[in-house]
Amino acid sequence: MSDNTYLDYFRRYFTIRRLNLYGAALARIGIGAVILQLCLVNYFDRRLLWGPDGPWSLSRFEESTDRNLSLYSLNSGPAWFEFLFGLQIVVTVLYIAGYRGRMVSPLFAVLTFSLLQRNGYLLNGGENLLITILPFLALLDSTRRLSVDSLLRRGTEVRRIRLAPAVYSTIVHNAAVVAIIVQVCIVYVVAGMYKVRGTMWTSGEALYYIMGVPEYGSRLLQGFLAEHPLLMSAMAYSTIVLQVTFPVFVFFRRTRVYVLLAAIVFHLAIAVVMALPDFSFIMIATEMLLLDDPHYRSLAGRLGFDAPRKIPPSTCSPST
Repeated sequence: MSDNTYLDYFRRYFTIRRLNLYGAALARIGIGAVILQLCLVNYFDRRLLWGPDGPWSLSRFEESTDRNLSLYSLNSGPAWFEFLFGLQIVVTVLYIAGYRGRMVSPLFAVLTFSLLQRNGYLLNGGENLLITILPFLALLDSTRRLSVDSLLRRGTEVRRIRLAPAVYSTIVHNAAVVAIIVQVCIVYVVAGMYKVRGTMWTSGEALYYIMGVPEYGSRLLQGFLAEHPLLMSAMAYSTIVLQVTFPVFVFFRRTRVYVLLAAIVFHLAIAVVMALPDFSFIMIATEMLLLDDPHYRSLAGRLGFDAPRKIPPSTCSPST
């Protein structure tokens, strides 16, 4: 290919249409649901976990970090904490519903980052990934599908044409999609390469010892694996293969669905067996971005749903 051909392909792929809109919507709903349940489940313990006078007090938090970017540190009063925590719940509900996405998405990202940074002892792998991709979530056009915004927007698209701003915002959205997918691939590859270097994983015994950890394991499953060493080794090696080869299978459209299904099963098993639902559902929600809109339309058709067809780019350019 010549340089002009590459540039033309880039222009057509990244500037004419917005990528993976259904995936962005599902990621929005899934991640928002995880944060909402985090707030609601711990609502009556919120002062203990994140409050200025809890065990991890605001003064201890500020002393422990030199990168204090949390809004909770702007004021040590309980009223400020209650305001931010209440605002977090309201904004998260709006984020899940997909209302005023261009305004709510950045606000959700800032508030969620502040909440997660406030008490690092509550974090696990899922929240760490979420913190990494929050800036990109703020840039996604995640309310064009499956949202209140999409319902309000119906019938007005043809009248709202501003070509130049639409091109810029389309590029920003598509760049955010690619950035999140790259980040997910990095997580998988790094995790897989660390396993390859570990003797417990290469010997196929890692899952047995993981099940022996009181916080995350299961003595019952540990005993079962001890009685079935071949199954234990197969599960360990398949985990390594999935993680190391994940970017390769994601790159090819024909294998993308299958690797996504394998990843979903993998994380559902982690959620149930290791009692890490937040981590698992954040990963699954993020992985929804891997599939493009034709994949989701095909799936919706097979399930008996009538997914809206793609609107020509000239009639669906947003005004912002």
